[in-house]
Amino acid sequence: MGKDKVEIFDTTLRDGEQVPGCKLDTEQKLIIAERLDELGVDVIEAGFPISYSMWIDPRREKRH
Repeated sequence: MGKDKVEIFDTTLRDGEQVPGCKLDTEQKLIIAERLDELGVDVIEAGFPISYSMWIDPRREKRH
């Protein structure tokens, strides 16, 4: 990474669900990830694959 670049590392999809009462379904997670990507976020941390295996496959299907 160069001196003149700020790298954005977003943890919304990982940390956001730790808020009491917050539960995102697969479609909501995909929408958030797509919006973050459109904004040019460099790294989108979506969580831990073992914990989120129920939504990894739909994401891959939609992306490919």
